[in-house]
Amino acid sequence: MSSVWTGYMGVAIALTEDRYYYWMYSDVGNATEQPFTGRYEVRGDLLLLGEPSGVLENTSADDLRLYSSTWRISGTQWGKKLNSTGDRTGDKARSLMPDFQFDPKNPFRNQRSLRP
Repeated sequence: MSSVWTGYMGVAIALTEDRYYYWMYSDVGNATEQPFTGRYEVRGDLLLLGEPSGVLENTSADDLRLYSSTWRISGTQWGKKLNSTGDRTGDKARSLMPDFQFDPKNPFRNQRSLRP
């Protein structure tokens, strides 16, 4: 997630060879056990996230909502970034950026607005 992402929600996505892992926080809605996980596909310049399937037993199907399941992949001078297809592509405050030191125990470590 971009370090300039602002507001009271955020998304982090980790990809393995065949699965995605998805974390989200928000100031609305119920907290659910995360990460959600499922299969994904890259089609052209789009990252398509399938329905979450690997979910803990305590999470109801109604709580399995992703901020976005379709993300546009674009290049910058620093590498790749993702933007939800519902967002303005140039809005860097809503971009997902690679984090080569990503820690699944602290998926939002680089977001300044969450620091005490």
